[in-house]
Amino acid sequence: MHQHAVTVVLATHKDSEFLGLSVESVLAQKGIELELIVVGDGAPEDVESRLKAFKDKRIRYITLPKGGLTKALIAGCEAALNQYIARLDVGDFMLSGRVARQAEVLSRQPTVGLVSSNFAMYTAEGYYLYNTDYDTESLVTSLTQGNELQFRSPMHASVMFRKDLYFDVGGYRQEFYFAQDCDLWTRMLEHSGFRNLDEVLSGGIFDTSGISGQYQTQQARFKKMVIELRDRRKQNNETESVLSVARKLSDEISLIFSRQPKNAELDGQLNTSLLNKNTAASDFFIARCLMSQDSKQAHHYWRRFLSHSP
Repeated sequence: MHQHAVTVVLATHKDSEFLGLSVESVLAQKGIELELIVVGDGAPEDVESRLKAFKDKRIRYITLPKGGLTKALIAGCEAALNQYIARLDVGDFMLSGRVARQAEVLSRQPTVGLVSSNFAMYTAEGYYLYNTDYDTESLVTSLTQGNELQFRSPMHASVMFRKDLYFDVGGYRQEFYFAQDCDLWTRMLEHSGFRNLDEVLSGGIFDTSGISGQYQTQQARFKKMVIELRDRRKQNNETESVLSVARKLSDEISLIFSRQPKNAELDGQLNTSLLNKNTAASDFFIARCLMSQDSKQAHHYWRRFLSHSP
């Protein structure tokens, strides 16, 4: 039986306690020819030693100076040897059969170049919170026509795409420090079909640090530019002026990260006050999710939330 060849690209900037979980879920995939490319984005030496401990020749490790997720993904995709590329983030994990299932869709449906699935979220303790419930039609409409309020995209760590299509549309673009996935999907859908599998094939650990929340304003600006670029391409209008703004914003964010002291809490991204604020918001969200399921564990997160409140 022919096995599809898939490269999984995973980037990390620190020796996360969840790195092993993510790697193990990839190596456990069956029925495919697999390589796992882990890109260390300024990651400590411990990452390489942890990967070597797996003693699995399917793992390839690439080290880069810290430059952000987008640059790490560009390097990982450029190094991919196989025809299909799947994504995963540290702290996320693949369920059994994800890679083979998505590769089979791409193999059987040549007009489809991008495939995703629904995604389940859990606490670090393993309590189920929620899962996405996307369908193909609504995601296609959102990516091709949606405005800022309507725009949705598949979870980045749930997708697989054709390597040829990735390079044909220009791949991840360094201009997008954030929303690099949304920018790529909108361009892919201009040249290829898309399908979202109505089943949960990946899961993730909810990040209570709230790091991404620190840059919500910048993330929103990038998404707005993704939409503007999409609409400009439809009308055959110039796009360089928008890309120039995105490039400048990415450079500003990169500079902020480069100036932060090494080994500071959460890699220097958050001060204690912001950490407490984001953790409180995360605990509140988790408590609400668990309460909606009548879970007794909700009480634990309510208490944690209240402990952060003045």
